[in-house]
Amino acid sequence: MVVTPTPLPTQVQLDRRTFVMGAGALGALLVAGCGSSPEPTASPTTSNPDALNLALRFDPNTYALATIPQRLVVSVINNRGEPPETLPETLEFQLTRDGSPVGSAIATVAHDDGVPIAYFPVRTTIDEPGAYALTTIVAGATISAPLVVSDPSTSLLVEPGSALPSVDSPTVDDARGVDPICTR
Repeated sequence: MVVTPTPLPTQVQLDRRTFVMGAGALGALLVAGCGSSPEPTASPTTSNPDALNLALRFDPNTYALATIPQRLVVSVINNRGEPPETLPETLEFQLTRDGSPVGSAIATVAHDDGVPIAYFPVRTTIDEPGAYALTTIVAGATISAPLVVSDPSTSLLVEPGSALPSVDSPTVDDARGVDPICTR
């Protein structure tokens, strides 16, 4: 399948009111979310409460790492933090940097079985750290969310395939101040 990336819309300057409305939508998404998943981040584009946003369901500035396969979990919500009434089964996501497409668009199927807000697990590997945006088109509207990708050497996370950090434990030969050592 050949996918033609769509150009990004021009940047939108957010006034304080729009920012506050977007933060409210983000709060509503947190309340509606399931489990104790990290806070999503959204990019409100207008003060229209029905306008759609792309919400990252993790802190991209902490968890997105370059050169390591990533699963970027995103949802589509409006400025009230609600999902749209209808949503395509599959969306194509385009990673961009400085307004230019990076790689091919990524077709991703919605996961909506048993969750209040459908999410799209976008799987990709980003070659280098930097500021990016993840963009898609829903109902004719282009929506995006900013994404900062970090150098994996700066992360405290243990990634698949990485060695676990060593943990010094008390032993009979070196009690490390623990007395008595008890394994009961």
